[in-house]
Amino acid sequence: MKFFSVLFLILLISCEPKETKPELDFVKIDMDPYLGKCPVNIYIDFKNRTLVFSELQYMAVFEKECDTAYTYESTEKSVDFLHINLNDEEYHLLKSKFNNNFLESIKKNNQSLLDNPKKYDGIRFDGIVFELDIVKDNQVFSTDNYLILEKEDHFKILEVLKVVKKHTKSKDNKEYINYLSFYLE
Repeated sequence: MKFFSVLFLILLISCEPKETKPELDFVKIDMDPYLGKCPVNIYIDFKNRTLVFSELQYMAVFEKECDTAYTYESTEKSVDFLHINLNDEEYHLLKSKFNNNFLESIKKNNQSLLDNPKKYDGIRFDGIVFELDIVKDNQVFSTDNYLILEKEDHFKILEVLKVVKKHTKSKDNKEYINYLSFYLE
């Protein structure tokens, strides 16, 4: 009988679900709203379970026909820096949103732009463009240009903003997130 109870205990312990490793290691999202707000960036570090929300204060823009760069520097602070240690619920939510499907969608969008570089020429766009860097198994994928993302990817980024909004005490951050959310919904 003792042997049976020990065996049962071993089976019970071994059947406990193991936490799955995230499909992506790291995601950096630069967001540039076209209508007058400063660009921001979001870093999601799945290995360390952290999220960082901050303002992109410097951006260089190179024109194809020019050898010089035009720079944009933010003089007014739009958002406050925020570092978040993700709890289990937030970590699992973000892990489920930012996975291989997200990476493949970004790669497809990026390839579409590379195949047709004039894709956005002449299009009046009043939303947000994104530049992404994604690390998976020590392999880095970076978009070559700012992209207009698919609606499904907007919803994923909106989930990140909800986590940021939940953790921030800053009125500026909350207003900025409301502004971005309007274009992402």
